[in-house]
Amino acid sequence: MTLRSDAFLGRVQERVDHGIREEAERAARVGPALLGARPVRIEGVTEGSAKWDVGAGLGATADTAGEELTRRVLLPLPVGFDLLFGRTLPA
Repeated sequence: MTLRSDAFLGRVQERVDHGIREEAERAARVGPALLGARPVRIEGVTEGSAKWDVGAGLGATADTAGEELTRRVLLPLPVGFDLLFGRTLPA
């Protein structure tokens, strides 16, 4: 299933603190970049905002993928990654 950019950004927008479209666009752009970079490399990003951005983007991705696929992706990841996707896996 292909998700158009506007629909994806709409889902990210639902997850960002104030629901502002510009914040959703920033989170969708910055979030994935932060997975491979330390927050200090990106101007204006704090550790807290980095977690929020990553969580907004990954949570929207998990919503799109559905529970079964998201669970399969999360199972091999270290403990705590489920929270970045807006999910909690049983211990």
